[in-house]
Amino acid sequence: MTLSRRCANEKRYSRQQGFTLVELLITLAIVVVLLGVAATGFTRVVQQKRATETAANLKASVFQARGEAVTTGGWVGICGSATGNSCANNFNDGWVIFHDVDKDNSLTAADTVLSYYEQDRTLMTVDADSLTAGAGNGPVMFNFRGYPNKSMNFTLDLGTSSNTFILHPNGSIETQDPVY
Repeated sequence: MTLSRRCANEKRYSRQQGFTLVELLITLAIVVVLLGVAATGFTRVVQQKRATETAANLKASVFQARGEAVTTGGWVGICGSATGNSCANNFNDGWVIFHDVDKDNSLTAADTVLSYYEQDRTLMTVDADSLTAGAGNGPVMFNFRGYPNKSMNFTLDLGTSSNTFILHPNGSIETQDPVY
């Protein structure tokens, strides 16, 4: 076979290699759309996880306060706190567990702080509503038997995610199904 015939056959059977610009742009557009859909779903999953995690931490803190009250035989309280040194009216910035040494149902310098949880979720709201008439906004206090001074409804909201649990008069906690 001559050289000229071989070149003619190779040209006839050679195939295009690589992608055209149009093919690359179409593929890129599809990838961008898929990433946009995935990012929206991923944001929701992260919000759900954060709300569930914070609800679990708050429930664990309520159980810790109750357990400390039974163990020490004294009044132990939990209240919202931004600093860990004083009580606030809400749990949005965090909460503190303290042993109420002077039994005045408030966190004072005479009391012992047992633990403090600082919440860094600025978009999350934590509503703690008393279910006991006339109980006020003060801390939830547990006596030596583990009974709280009031029933509470805790609701944690972050975006479209919401977790709720109820502290009953006997100290038990009822967890509501999360809303996503």
